[in-house]
Amino acid sequence: MRKTARVVDADYRIDGDKPVVRLFCESSEGSFVAVDRDIRPYFYALGDDLEEIKKEISGGFEEEDEELPVIDTEIVERTDLNQEIEALKVYTTVPPKIPKLRRQVAQLKEVSDTREFDIPFYKRYLIDNEITPARTLELELSDDEEYDYALEKVRGLVEEELEHSTAAFDLEVIDDEIIMAAFRTDTEEKLFTTADIELGFVETLESEEQLLKRFKEYIKDEDFEIITGYNTDEYDFKRLRERFEKYNLTLDIGRLDERMKFDRRGRFSSARVKGRMHLDLYPFISHVMAPGLESETLDLDSVAEELLGRKKDDVSFEQMKDWWRNQQNLEEFAKYALKDADLAYELAEEIVPQIMELSRITGLIPFDASRLTYGQLTENYLLREAFNRDMISPNRPFRDERQKRRRQGAYSGGFVYSPEPGLYDEIALLDFKSLYPTVMVSHNISPDTLDVEGCEESFELEEFDYEFCQDEQGFFPELIESLIEERTEIKNKLENIENGGKKHKSLDSRQRALKILANSFYGYLGYEGARWYSREAAEATTYLGREYIQDAVKHSEEEGFEVVYGDTDSVFLRKQDLKNEIEGFLENVNAELPSFMELELEGYFKRGFFTSTDSGEGAKKKYALLGEDGSMKITGFEQVRRDWSPIAKETQEKVLRKVLENEPEAAAEIVKETIEELNDGKVDVEKLKIYTTLTKEPEEYGSTAPHVEAVKKARKRGEEIKPETTVAYVITRGGGTISSRAELVKYADSYDAEYYIDNQIIPVSLRALKVFGYTEDQLKGKGKQSGLGRFGG
Repeated sequence: MRKTARVVDADYRIDGDKPVVRLFCESSEGSFVAVDRDIRPYFYALGDDLEEIKKEISGGFEEEDEELPVIDTEIVERTDLNQEIEALKVYTTVPPKIPKLRRQVAQLKEVSDTREFDIPFYKRYLIDNEITPARTLELELSDDEEYDYALEKVRGLVEEELEHSTAAFDLEVIDDEIIMAAFRTDTEEKLFTTADIELGFVETLESEEQLLKRFKEYIKDEDFEIITGYNTDEYDFKRLRERFEKYNLTLDIGRLDERMKFDRRGRFSSARVKGRMHLDLYPFISHVMAPGLESETLDLDSVAEELLGRKKDDVSFEQMKDWWRNQQNLEEFAKYALKDADLAYELAEEIVPQIMELSRITGLIPFDASRLTYGQLTENYLLREAFNRDMISPNRPFRDERQKRRRQGAYSGGFVYSPEPGLYDEIALLDFKSLYPTVMVSHNISPDTLDVEGCEESFELEEFDYEFCQDEQGFFPELIESLIEERTEIKNKLENIENGGKKHKSLDSRQRALKILANSFYGYLGYEGARWYSREAAEATTYLGREYIQDAVKHSEEEGFEVVYGDTDSVFLRKQDLKNEIEGFLENVNAELPSFMELELEGYFKRGFFTSTDSGEGAKKKYALLGEDGSMKITGFEQVRRDWSPIAKETQEKVLRKVLENEPEAAAEIVKETIEELNDGKVDVEKLKIYTTLTKEPEEYGSTAPHVEAVKKARKRGEEIKPETTVAYVITRGGGTISSRAELVKYADSYDAEYYIDNQIIPVSLRALKVFGYTEDQLKGKGKQSGLGRFGG
């Protein structure tokens, strides 16, 4: 029989001495599990005499009384970077034997290398069988005695979008007990609790044990395809596991009644729900989206406020504990708890489509696509594309090799044309469209094009003695070009589709996913843990990027432009009749660039401000621009960093706006007024909080730090604060060190005005005002202005 479905999860089990891959599928008729029992795990052995290797390994091996059988071998043709080779494909019975068998084979003198032994088996299976998760497929199926179906064949992709049901949830925990479990789904809002609360969305259970049973029953009865939330890996599911174990209950909310599996991934753990997509939004935001966010922290409230324009009600944990213990304001508490689930659901509507598109592009199941870093996403995409081209993949480097790569040190980064500090009228900002990716495509920079023997045409970089062959397009340039071209086509389509609609959101999510991948190739090349590591290719890319931006600077000066600043891929220019002059300038520059590269106009700005370093030179990557519509673009100042207090950031933003409006004296007055308010005790402590993440247990820190001391005090008060928690603290009045006077915001009953003036307000204000001759004493009303820098040039 044939079914149209999409694979959303995959794993394998061992049945006797054979692996069984399980594919968890969704169709318009419901979910099902299809299995494939006809599979053989394998790896590759390389060497000059493959026939001799076949003979040597034909009987298999034994290690510590464990049989390591070789059930088959075949000689295959593959591409290894830029060489055509033959490799011996070695098959065994079950995946766990691969590492041990590979180790035995690698020790043979005829074997020069072993490959692809370190690819997780279910990923290997998806790649080999051209199964793209989250894409709609036509499957040939037959009946299976144990599961729903046996997979006979994947017949190909189907252009059909399947809907999926989603549930976002959030727990409220007090005194280690789960007291509320809130759900927001496609169709309803629901809250389970042990309190008697008369609200339509509330269902009251007799005990925590009954609440846990109802939690599991609800998910299974509604059969949600996506379960999401915010930090559900590290918090909610950990709490659920602990409480389920307390009552000897089984946390099995998947589709096969199997206990949830918790895996460790570096510093983070992950909770896998078999057959459903558990998509925790926090790791995706942390790994992929964080660089583009301005939120002080990555907690749900801050991210929701930035991305959705919504935030939770201002209720402290202490208030919630009091409400619960005294059984007061429970209706308000329930509404507050539900709002967390609401915010997570609305975030999921924005973010899950991007995760699904990354899953489709990289070939990863959505569970993995939501949790991996840029480099890991890129590598999985490369593994799949390498297989499609009969390329044998490099191994992931062992520890010694990683250390060796690390010892090579950093190579030169992007070019910076230092600004003359001051204020500038009428600026045009130009930048290269995807500079590093387009450089790689234009010059065919790739690990497999480096120093190719017998190359007829090569691109030479004499500065490094590198040669990149131009005879055939390299692996990386081919993929990058494809990603960029598809993204360009989608962006063109988006211009003709109404914003906010389903089609627009789907295409926009895909173009974002394509951008993420295309921009990650360069960084991946220089990542010490990369399979396709190439310091040479990464170094050549940055070198050429510097050359192109320097050429643009030189060209602009020759055409009479004043270069205000240049940085990595952008240049800031001024000239009389600027708008008319820029168009012709861009045409001239782009005519000389390789066809795939383009210098484009990002925008015009009424005024730009560039600050200085402590030595008085122009500072790199620190500037503020005033748009024609009155908006500000701020780069590099504390205003866009997460580790400064709100009052410092607000003050700096106000100062920068006045400076950009050509009113530095008014900017200085803002600082003086802020200092006066601090001294008079008129500033709310909420504006004085400083965010820092507790990266380990407080006792593990070698020296005291304010946030560590604040956490220690809070723990003594009964607070449960785990490593990886971002805390907000205030420096209070009193004696002793600054660290000893740090308190979490909720416990701060005073503040040290002098600390905030000297360590927050003055530093952020002088970043801008020192250019105009202002000093610390002068801002404090103790001295005179020392002189003016460039002003309104």
